[in-house]
Amino acid sequence: MATLVERQQVEMPWLAAYPPGVPQRIDASQYSSIRDIFQQSCARFGDAAAFTNMGRTISFREIDALSRDFASWLQNGAGLARGARVAIMLSNLL
Repeated sequence: MATLVERQQVEMPWLAAYPPGVPQRIDASQYSSIRDIFQQSCARFGDAAAFTNMGRTISFREIDALSRDFASWLQNGAGLARGARVAIMLSNLL
């Protein structure tokens, strides 16, 4: 019978890449929404690397600014109402 660690390695292989000190699970009940998690993370880890791909790294602060710019464009450029739902399908690249 597989141990918990062995099952996690098969079912969640990304956990092996977590740096020391990064928890495998969080208590999501302390947040009111995904937006809340995002905003708190950007505030807490502003200068930290949030995403690295193809030799380019962007910080949480940059992601925060880019997401706000995109939201502004959706409202002002595309004419969507505040709170409108948008589905986005992108590749996993910067």
